[in-house]
Amino acid sequence: MIKLIGCIMIVGAGGYIGVLQAQNLERHFQTVKKLYRMVCEIEIMLNCSCFTVGEIVSRLNFSDEFRDFDFLNVNPSSATVREDILIKLESSQLLTDFDDDETALLKSFFKELGTTEIEGQLAIVSLYKKELSLRIEKLSEQSGKKCRLYKAMGFLGGTFIAVILL
Repeated sequence: MIKLIGCIMIVGAGGYIGVLQAQNLERHFQTVKKLYRMVCEIEIMLNCSCFTVGEIVSRLNFSDEFRDFDFLNVNPSSATVREDILIKLESSQLLTDFDDDETALLKSFFKELGTTEIEGQLAIVSLYKKELSLRIEKLSEQSGKKCRLYKAMGFLGGTFIAVILL
């Protein structure tokens, strides 16, 4: 009886690990989609009027949608807003699931934002929107397949270990 309970616990733990991995992948996908919406919002701000980087960050901080982007929590009136954001990106908890390419993409976006005139900034924003939309498509394909795979492999791994231990 104790062995059966132990086996059920092992299978449950394996399934839980698979579910957690699937949730991490889904959270990553949702974060990239939110970054895309942030870049679209920045494009709208630039199209409507000439905002400085500090004003853009200030307006993004007031938006409920982007509150969990901890790298935006900088002093918008500071002369070193871009540098402050880049420093915060290094330690951002939100980007722990990001690979090196995605992190470098986000860093380069904030490094280039506000360095040219409006037309140049709009071109930069357009470029990053395109890159993020490609990443969203790729993650969308992978998300459905890998989420099911992670859940199944977690359950099967737990079952395999339980059978071995019997």
